[in-house]
Amino acid sequence: MRTPDLLPVHGPARGLLVLLAALALSATACQKADAGSEKTGSAESPSKVAGKPLREAMLPPADLAKTLADPAAKKPLILFVGPEQLFVKHIPAAKNAGEAGEGVETLVKLVSSLPRDTDVVIYCGCCPPRNCPNIKPAYAKLLELGFTSVRALDLPQNFRADWREKGYPVEP
Repeated sequence: MRTPDLLPVHGPARGLLVLLAALALSATACQKADAGSEKTGSAESPSKVAGKPLREAMLPPADLAKTLADPAAKKPLILFVGPEQLFVKHIPAAKNAGEAGEGVETLVKLVSSLPRDTDVVIYCGCCPPRNCPNIKPAYAKLLELGFTSVRALDLPQNFRADWREKGYPVEP
């Protein structure tokens, strides 16, 4: 006897449903992370991370897009620190550093041999940075490793709304 398929949709529609489910899980994690940081007042709260305010390290998307479009501009190292399934469409030249938890080890490996004054931009895009369970640990780890020029891409809603829908460049 055949067991019923829990997701009886196939082809591209199935992929879309899987992506939507991942986004829903990510949004739930963001809400829980935001609620947890308010309760604990931990060192990873949005107001302070490793002694430097995260809010002062925010980079407007238009500024990064302008830098990427300028052939003469020095390009920062761009690190995606969110769930792998959201990396499908990403900022050109971005490297997938993985999300919080296991991803922090990947992040450390990616930057271990770099000069500590390397210009680094991190982004996730699953939700606003103030709620994101991935931005704060990545930012804190980079500061802990001694990086002096770390910024977080300011995506007030998410990557889709604040980057893709604005017409900024993406790579498939």
